[in-house]
Amino acid sequence: MTECKWSAILTSYNAESTIRSAIESILSQSIPPAEVLVIDDASTDGTRSILEEMSRLCPQLRVFFLTKNTGGASAPRNLGIHEMSTPNGVFFDDDDVSHTQRALIHCHQLGQGFDFSYVGSIRVRDNGQVLQVVNDSFQLDKRSLEEFKLQVLLGIMKPKSQLFAVPSSVLAFKRKAILQLGGFDEQLQRCEDIDLALRALEAGYTIDARGEVLVRRLVHHRSYKSKNSDVLNERVVQLKNQKGWSMRLRTVSFFHHKSRLSASQRNYSSSIFWALPLAIMSPKVLWKSFLRWRVDAHEAVEIK
Repeated sequence: MTECKWSAILTSYNAESTIRSAIESILSQSIPPAEVLVIDDASTDGTRSILEEMSRLCPQLRVFFLTKNTGGASAPRNLGIHEMSTPNGVFFDDDDVSHTQRALIHCHQLGQGFDFSYVGSIRVRDNGQVLQVVNDSFQLDKRSLEEFKLQVLLGIMKPKSQLFAVPSSVLAFKRKAILQLGGFDEQLQRCEDIDLALRALEAGYTIDARGEVLVRRLVHHRSYKSKNSDVLNERVVQLKNQKGWSMRLRTVSFFHHKSRLSASQRNYSSSIFWALPLAIMSPKVLWKSFLRWRVDAHEAVEIK
């Protein structure tokens, strides 16, 4: 395998208890990063002093301190994308720990021609309780969207859809591809990773996910995101006047607003009208999705 040059991008906010171990897991990668970019989103605890101390000891560490909290991870990550100097990047969270082989797996995937690379993860609480293991392997491209769009329009999308198992904290990417997409949508405080994946597939980019569990994602009471969730409603107004808004809007709003409902609680009749044009063009896809819905409607569970 040819030499893989990559940059680590880590966003932080009030992470004094976890930031050190997160950075150490980056520096311990079997293929070391050319640089580690840390964007601190105006932390109010001791995170800044820890980062200043570590930056003096590690020449690879480049730290950016934002003067005002942005309320989400999109803007800090976009800053890291623009500041990185290598063709490949890997995202990390301030409370996650990655296996030493994670970067190696990402480099292999990107070296095979994929534009975006994901690895498996395990979500645990502070007390060690395992909440979720995401270890599916799959590949997605523009052709994958046809059936997915129909599921979204019909409102029969499974809560554990593959596209929703790909958080940005387990993502690696080609810088050229993500720049052409415009990075993360900074108007979205939630579901920005889903939105990025959708736009990537629509633009013809490819996604490869490996099932190896290489990231431990910590779940605790501290929340990175702000309490203001009105941004999604604002997004609805903005997208209504844009060409091609329907698919992205309905996907993000479905996941954000309806994921708490079981499949049997949703009203499918109002969504069928929107699916008719696509169904006429692709009757096989409609029939395949209908057969899958008959099973999924009874298997879907409420997401807490």
